[in-house]
Amino acid sequence: LSRLERETDSFLATVESLSDEELAAPSLCGGWTRAHVVAHLASNGRALVRLVDWAVTGEEQRPYASPEARNREIDEYAALPREELVRRARESAAYFAEQSRRLGGELAVEEVHMHGKRIPAPAVVALRNSEIVVHHHDLDTDWTLERAEPDSLVDALEAAVRTMRAKD
Repeated sequence: LSRLERETDSFLATVESLSDEELAAPSLCGGWTRAHVVAHLASNGRALVRLVDWAVTGEEQRPYASPEARNREIDEYAALPREELVRRARESAAYFAEQSRRLGGELAVEEVHMHGKRIPAPAVVALRNSEIVVHHHDLDTDWTLERAEPDSLVDALEAAVRTMRAKD
């Protein structure tokens, strides 16, 4: 969690430094502006809490109602005024950090699933960390992957491998 906090703080500092025009610029994610990347992480933080809920309660939950609902939420957030988008990103990050502490207690299930990927329940934190690191890079600013902590890069690689396995 301390590593996630450092990576998140770094990401949010970058986001807060971006002007309206810079947020509207393309990102390294094809078809997305930088605002879309920030919106994705704002949405993702809340969505991943559903996986935490699943791990703790044993009641299966999906991060998003559907891929269409996910995309719609990202588009809606990306269209928000800069200050509101930054506020949502910050609030989502704080909410995920707070809720993920529950993974340190007794868990009802050992793994959860997201988009066909099987994830050990405690690794939801590492998954969020990898999302932060990879998408921080996707903002295409002066920040690069080399500035992430080595263990954060390992999280990102493990998440990429899980994705490739899920897609066979």
